[in-house]
Amino acid sequence: MTEQPFHDLLAKASQPSAKDTGSKPGDAKMLAEVAEKISQLGYMAGNWRAEFDGEVMEEFWAAPMGNSMSGVTRFIRDDKLRLMEVLSIEGTDRGIVMYIKHFAPQMRVLERQPLAYKLVRMEDGLAVFENRRREFPRTITYRREGDNLTATLEGKRDDAPAELVFRFKPI
Repeated sequence: MTEQPFHDLLAKASQPSAKDTGSKPGDAKMLAEVAEKISQLGYMAGNWRAEFDGEVMEEFWAAPMGNSMSGVTRFIRDDKLRLMEVLSIEGTDRGIVMYIKHFAPQMRVLERQPLAYKLVRMEDGLAVFENRRREFPRTITYRREGDNLTATLEGKRDDAPAELVFRFKPI
């Protein structure tokens, strides 16, 4: 029995299934369409910083690759980590979906399942993700404006419209 290098085993284990990508086995056209749409989100890639209500927020997005984008966000207040998010934008059988999982310090998981937001609108430099089952945020919008990236969270809180806007600058 020959041994395979660890990275080969990991690569095989991490290959998306047809169910994960929303395609049938061998459906190269579907995979190409998903890859093209996700590649159009490349304007989000980079290292970003925003300040909001005494809190520093840094968001890091890797460039599109493998029909996906990956990111992480950290929230710092009083020089202490308060919250982290791991983000993944992927092609699925439901279309393109952004998954978000929250962690407290020491990587304590805050949700059992990741939150899922479907891409419902995309234009040049704009992406709107929506989860109709959530009150807030119901939508998450990323907009690239010049060198800056804005993330807007919208929905309802206490039956009233609510909005949070994070204006990121590159770091």
